[in-house]
Amino acid sequence: MDLPIFKKCPDPTLEYYKSLLEGWDKHSNGRIDLQPKPSLSFLFGGVGDARHAYGTFIDIHRQFRKLDPSKKADVRIHLTLLDIHPAVLARGLLILSLPHKLTDEGLHKTERLEIRATVFHAFCGYVMPGPCHDM
Repeated sequence: MDLPIFKKCPDPTLEYYKSLLEGWDKHSNGRIDLQPKPSLSFLFGGVGDARHAYGTFIDIHRQFRKLDPSKKADVRIHLTLLDIHPAVLARGLLILSLPHKLTDEGLHKTERLEIRATVFHAFCGYVMPGPCHDM
């Protein structure tokens, strides 16, 4: 039985790009500032392993925590992830949606562990254990 390959083995080859990686704003420190722009939309085309989407998501969260409580209600963020492979999008949705379940106070310790294991195996693993697959 041949299993479909949705994730390739890690490639330890370092890549060097001479140009086209100047960043999105030459005067910025590489951070997203929510103060002047509380409504932002991002499009990630050919999302692949989604590391850029996750990095953006993490930076937005850091900036959101620094905002005054009065400004937090105005923040609207939209992320669009596109890829030609449906399994890549399903993996991204799984990794972005499962941590939200951890906010449920009624979850048993075992359920919390299964959610964390599922996110780990979806992001880092090549094989999904049975309990994680059943999530």
